[in-house]
Amino acid sequence: MVYKTNTKLLDAVTSATDSSAINTSNYNFKEFNVQVTGNTGSVTVNIEGSPSGLFSGEEDTFDTKTYTTNDVDTFSYEGSTRYMRATTTSQSASTVTVIIVGSE
Repeated sequence: MVYKTNTKLLDAVTSATDSSAINTSNYNFKEFNVQVTGNTGSVTVNIEGSPSGLFSGEEDTFDTKTYTTNDVDTFSYEGSTRYMRATTTSQSASTVTVIIVGSE
């Protein structure tokens, strides 16, 4: 397996945030590693894909998870989604880091 990227999309964010879109069309396999720390409230993390990278209504949500405790998760995808990103919504009293790892 040849790794193409190991990019931090969200870096210790503490409020609702949309990451930048990353072009994932060259990655056959994609993993989003989510780490939630310092959580005394709740936060929802979304993994989204878009054919254009604009994320202006044409995007698909692949996964959504609400965290109420500290946790670590990995979401894995295979295929040719052109652009992907991570977002947080309804975030209070937590810190979120999301890293994408892409490979052939």
